[in-house]
Amino acid sequence: MKFSEYEASIAAGQKSEVGDSSVPREARPFQGHRAGLVTRAVAALIDLGIVALTVVALNAIAAIVRFLVVRTAGLDLPHIQWSIVLGAALLWSSWTWGWAVTGRTFGGHIMGLRVVSRSGDSLGWATAAVRAAFCLVFPIGLLWVLVSRSNRSFQDTFMRTSVIHDWVMTIPSVPEES
Repeated sequence: MKFSEYEASIAAGQKSEVGDSSVPREARPFQGHRAGLVTRAVAALIDLGIVALTVVALNAIAAIVRFLVVRTAGLDLPHIQWSIVLGAALLWSSWTWGWAVTGRTFGGHIMGLRVVSRSGDSLGWATAAVRAAFCLVFPIGLLWVLVSRSNRSFQDTFMRTSVIHDWVMTIPSVPEES
């Protein structure tokens, strides 16, 4: 079921096709609705934390390799500018990949969030890449959720996307052999 269809069924007072047992009891009232600021911010911070740990690990590996190859007196860490560029590239690529492939990043998966297009489908690669760049360059746009009646960030409004609560990962069905 697409997000727009789900939203229409909720407005009509119908139940969703998602079984009650597949969604945590506390999350059932929010399933399919747009996410607010705190949930989205926590998901973004989880993604940022993973990227920061990855950059630290890569810098440590680079310093150790440099120490072993050049035989310097101490570990020489890469410049902070390279770490920032590497972190930004990793964050952009992880957001792009996650939103284009499953609609979720790791932080979004943990928080039960999914990014959907205007029609409720997954984002395409181009839309996901532009949205990720927009979120990276203008993170303060997330605060627009506080004044938006539809819980949309500035990026969502501009890109015509939505971040919804979705704790259920749908598994594609395999056709039976005849």
